Amino acid sequence: MTLRIAVVEDDESIRTMLEYYFKSMGHEVLAFESGEDFFDAAPVADLALLDVMLPGMDGFQVMEHLRGVGVPVIFLTAVQQVGDKVRGLRLGCL
Repeated sequence: MTLRIAVVEDDESIRTMLEYYFKSMGHEVLAFESGEDFFDAAPVADLALLDVMLPGMDGFQVMEHLRGVGVPVIFLTAVQQVGDKVRGLRLGCL
């Protein structure tokens, strides 16, 4: 089953690695370096991989806009604070 995966990650090396990996698994990848770029493109995706610490609109703000859209979101983050993890889960991230 081929998925359309949106990767929103400001770190180019991580974004490129994720894009390469998922493409090698046969999936279509849409890569963005900011939340604004993601929303400007308004992609239709089966899954979104979302960094929390993005320039401009952070991952939490992006997730607030995605609520109710029905796209599963996995947060990619180095954030260690329990409160941030709880916030992400409450917003609906996996």
